[in-house]
Order: sequence, then structure tokens, then C-alpha cells
Amino acid sequence: MNYKAQTTLNERDTLTDIYLTLRLLIKAYSNALSLSTSKGFIKQVKEHLNEVSKDRLDVFMLLTE
Repeated sequence: MNYKAQTTLNERDTLTDIYLTLRLLIKAYSNALSLSTSKGFIKQVKEHLNEVSKDRLDVFMLLTE
């Protein structure tokens, strides 16, 4: 059986997968922020959260074109 032919994603499917993954990352970073007590760690997680939030918006805009 040729599995490669069955698992090919089109561009919209790929963007949707990326979008959903970014949403999960945002939830994970938010959870890490709410549980953390280290100022250095909080600062770094906030930076990552901001980047992922921007990336999520960019992907969303591509999906809604």
C-alpha cells in the first residue's frame, strides 16, 4: 500500500495544522506563565508567547485570504 499518496496535505491543510499547533503552544506558554515563579523564566516565556501569538495571527490571515 502506498501511504505517501494517502498522507499528502494541501496548502490549506498544512496551514490549518500549523495554526492549531500554534494555538496549543499559546496555551502551553500561558500555563507555564501562571505556574512559574522565576523572573528570568517568565521573561523568556513572555517573549516566546508574543512571537507565537504573532505567528498565529499571520497564519490565520493566510487562512482567511
